[in-house]
Formats: sequence, C-alpha cells, structure tokens
Amino acid sequence: MDKTEINIFLILSFLIVITMISGLFYFIFQFRKRKIQEELDRVMSINAERERIIRDLHDELGGNLNSIALIADLIMQKKLPEIDREEAIARIAGTARHISQQIRMVIWSLDETKDSLHNLSDYIRWYATQFFELTGIHLTVTDPRHYTDDYVSALFRKNVFLVVKEALTNILKHAKANTVVIAIDVSDDWLAIEITDDGNGLQNSGNGNGLHNMKKRMDEISGRFHLKSVNGTSITLSAPIGRS
Repeated sequence: MDKTEINIFLILSFLIVITMISGLFYFIFQFRKRKIQEELDRVMSINAERERIIRDLHDELGGNLNSIALIADLIMQKKLPEIDREEAIARIAGTARHISQQIRMVIWSLDETKDSLHNLSDYIRWYATQFFELTGIHLTVTDPRHYTDDYVSALFRKNVFLVVKEALTNILKHAKANTVVIAIDVSDDWLAIEITDDGNGLQNSGNGNGLHNMKKRMDEISGRFHLKSVNGTSITLSAPIGRS
C-alpha cells in the first residue's frame, strides 16, 4: 500500500468516524428532544387539568356562597318564621361544611406531591372514615399496601375520588345500610375499587344523573364503572394507572 492509498484510507476512516460520532450525537439529541417534549406535554396536561379544577371550584363555590348570602339576608330581614329560621341556619351550616370539604379536596387535587397511588388510597380511607364517623354505619377499608408508589395524574386522582365520594353519599342518603366495605386493589397496572353495602339498593333512589356523572368521570380516565344492586349495592370502578 503506497502513501497515496494510506492517505485515502486515513481520510475515509476519519470520515467514517466523524459520521458515526455525528450520528451518535444526532441520536442523543433526538432522544433528549423527545423526552423534553414528553415532559412538556405532561406538564401542559397537568396545568390544563389544574386550571379546569380551579374553574369548577369557582363555579361551585360561587353558587354555594350565593346560597348562603341569600339565606342570611332572609334571616337578617326577619322574613322567615322562627321554625323556618332554624332550618335556614342549619342549611347555612351544612353548606359551609360542604364548602370546606370542597376546598380541601381541591387543594389536595392541585398538590403535585400527592400525585401517587398510595396517596390516593390514603385520602379515600381518610375521607370515608370521617364521612361515616357519626352515622352508625360500620366501615371497613382494605387495600393491598404492597403496591409500588405509582404516579397518577391530578385528573386521575380527582375523578376516582369524586366517584367514590358520590357512591358514599348515595349510600348514606338512600341505602339505609348498616355496613360498608371499600376494597382497593391493584393488579396488572390497573386500580380497582369495589364499594359494597348491605342496604336496600339504588333502584328507587332517583339518582340517575349522579350515576351518569360517575360513569362519565371514569370514561375520562379510560376507566370502567359497574353497578350491581342485589342484596345491597356493589359498585366497582377500575382504571389503568399512568394513562391519563
């Protein structure tokens, strides 16, 4: 191999090395670009959901506060009989408690440090315990306690919790139940929650709109909703973890 051939070989080798290095850097750049875009998309989705939560809070709180103001005006103007006045004061107290629960729920929904499956399970347990505390209804909550601390979005947490909350409200208002069992399970990257009671079922509860909203909330997170009302009521909701 003469000097010219050696020079050509070296030049070609150099070009091949440069091409390989350029390709490697291009691959790394595209990989990081894709990761950054995925993170930006996730952050934008989270921010959009949090803005929607705030709008919902504004609308609902506005309505409840207006209700309190109207009732208070009637009381102040002494336009209510004594017996109605006591009922109105009780309504104000009930609405105020409801507002307090709403604010706590929204703060929890907006807190990024709470975007985990473990925290969702703990929050459901806490809420259900205090919800039935003075009702005489015996509550049992079971969860696996062995699942990993998977990330779940604010939308996922909010929708699952609101479906559970609606189910518990229906039980208290309509079921005349003595016992309630909430079973939380995680399997194959799916969260499943079954809520059962020994009450009289929901056939005559007149809560069709509430059930529709529960199904809609599960649809929003690619989940499933199933209700069975035989010898009490059983509600099962399930959703894939990490897809919303």
